[in-house]
Amino acid sequence: MHEVELKGIRNDSARAIRLAELNVEFGVSTLLSNYVVEEAVRDRGLKVHGILYDIASGRLRDLGFGTAFQGPPRESFEIVRGNHGMLTFGGGEAKMTIR
Repeated sequence: MHEVELKGIRNDSARAIRLAELNVEFGVSTLLSNYVVEEAVRDRGLKVHGILYDIASGRLRDLGFGTAFQGPPRESFEIVRGNHGMLTFGGGEAKMTIR
């Protein structure tokens, strides 16, 4: 779907970052098209963030996708506030933790 754009990026690192951004955008779009998520956004104020984590710098970058932020992308350490569910995998099992 984005072959022309990605082939136009000559730097491998920059191409990988753009591919990750496109992946987040598609994932958020897919998530928001789910009826249960749509209902939770509408009825319970669920916030959906399109965020990219930069392993090298340890920073989160809000890509501006989702329901939680409107405007140009920004960098922040305090993007997501409140109680959150975290799904972790390990030892052959998955656990959901609320923080």
